[in-house]
Formats: sequence, C-alpha cells, structure tokens
Amino acid sequence: MKFKICHDPERKALSIPRAALQISGLDGQDELHLHADDGCVLLLPERPSAGEAVKTIQMLVDINTQLISNLAAASRRAMEELRTPNFLFWHLHPALPAGRSGDRSRI
Repeated sequence: MKFKICHDPERKALSIPRAALQISGLDGQDELHLHADDGCVLLLPERPSAGEAVKTIQMLVDINTQLISNLAAASRRAMEELRTPNFLFWHLHPALPAGRSGDRSRI
C-alpha cells in the first residue's frame, strides 16, 4: 500500500503514519533500520524474518517494475522533444559550431 506524506522541509523530523506502521507490521518493533540513498528511504525491522525478507524483496521488485516503466516513458518523451523541428534547427543548424548552440542571434 502507498501513502502520500506531505513533508515540510522547514521541520527536521518526518512522521510515518501509524496506519503505515500497522499495515507493515512494524508498529510493534522496538528497533527499526532505516536505509537511505539518494532519492529513497527503506525502513525494515532490525532482524527481518524470512517471510518479511521475501515480502520486502517482492515489494522492491514491484516498485522496480514501476520505476522502469516510468523511466521508459520519460525516455520516450525526451526522444520526442529531441526530434522537434525547433530543437533540430538550433542544435543541428550548419551555421552553428557542431555540438554547441552558439550565438543564436547570428541566424
């Protein structure tokens, strides 16, 4: 299940909704391990059981599938933007130095 958390960057702490902890079964855990990397956070029990590990892996696989799909869509949109006549004119016009946009006022 997904929860949307509206974070106030002015505050130093971020609260996890109690319902999310209850659904995940983490509400009764004394210690949790928080894994953080650029753009993501993962919260796990200190010592996940085999079942918890399998469920976590399955959730990560599902999220991975969604992320790859989003990345493919973004890539398609970027390629379409590159093919627009305006982009091609400004970036591939023979009067401009190759690979640089140059001074567009000359054209």
